[in-house]
Amino acid sequence: MKLKLILFVFTIIFFSNCKKDGKGCWQAFDPQGYDAPGLILCDKTKAEAEEAFPLYWFYKSGEKKYCWRVQIGVHDYYTWEVPESMANRYHRPV
Repeated sequence: MKLKLILFVFTIIFFSNCKKDGKGCWQAFDPQGYDAPGLILCDKTKAEAEEAFPLYWFYKSGEKKYCWRVQIGVHDYYTWEVPESMANRYHRPV
């Protein structure tokens, strides 16, 4: 019984001390409004990915994508397959 308790406590401590360093897979996004085909960087932080390819923005690979309505002047345009994190980069408060 004592051994089970010790193993249980050890397991909880082990898994609670794991650091999440922000590394993962990042998809490159061209600021002109589309994914950079084939440019996915893994085992890097977002900052490392942006440093390696400064002309691109990066978002978490696999992030859900949406269709967005864009208004430029009096005209409405629609863009498809754009993650929310990338859409938010276009809309910056002045």
